[in-house]
Order: sequence, then structure tokens, then C-alpha cells
Amino acid sequence: LQQELKDDIPLPYEYKLREINDRVDWCYFSDDVAVPDCRNRTSIEENYLNPVANTVGLQWKGPYLYHFELEARGTTFCSLKTEFKIWVYQPPILKSIKWLTVSITAVVFCLLLWLAYLNQAKDFHLREM
Repeated sequence: LQQELKDDIPLPYEYKLREINDRVDWCYFSDDVAVPDCRNRTSIEENYLNPVANTVGLQWKGPYLYHFELEARGTTFCSLKTEFKIWVYQPPILKSIKWLTVSITAVVFCLLLWLAYLNQAKDFHLREM
């Protein structure tokens, strides 16, 4: 957790994180997970995570507002709850969508070249007659 104009101090307590608006287009990753699994968020939403064992990061799959609730359980008998909002503006395009766009553009360009060739060939054959 970080706050602007403050020193970066890792949270030393167990915590759990929940998206309040029930959005499902985000996922978390940790040191023990090589590839983020966006289908299984129950371990971070229902169980307390130990930040010393798991460095957790969040990955956004869509734009606009995310509203989270963080509950940290410290050494006292009470837990700390806080809410924070994150606004994601223009997230990076997925590789599959980028390659699909490039492929469609290439096919359309080749089709236009082929149509131009057919048009020129038709004009060339008409001039020969």
C-alpha cells in the first residue's frame, strides 16, 4: 500500500481485498503464482493473505472505476477496514486484439490491392481490343 508523498512501507499485517461493485474484470498475482488467474479470486476476497509470504499485485482487464475494500488484521483484537477507488483510463490492448486488428488490416489492404489490379487488368484488356 502506498500513499502519495509518504514513504513506501509494506503492510506488515494479514489482509483481504474485495471489489465492492462486483466487477470481475480484474485479477491479482503474487510471488507464488506465475500467471494471474482471473477466474479464482476467492483466496484474496475470502481469506486473509500474509504480505510477507505473498507480494500481491493487481491487474486490470478493463477501464473505468474500481472500488475496493481492504481489511487488515493486525496484532490487536480489532481489524482495520478502508475503501479506496482506482480509476483506470485507457488500459493497454490485449495481444490477441492487437494481432486481430493487424491481421484484418492486412487482409483489407491485400483485398484493395487485388481490386486495383483487377481494375487495371480490365482497362488493359479493353485497350487491346
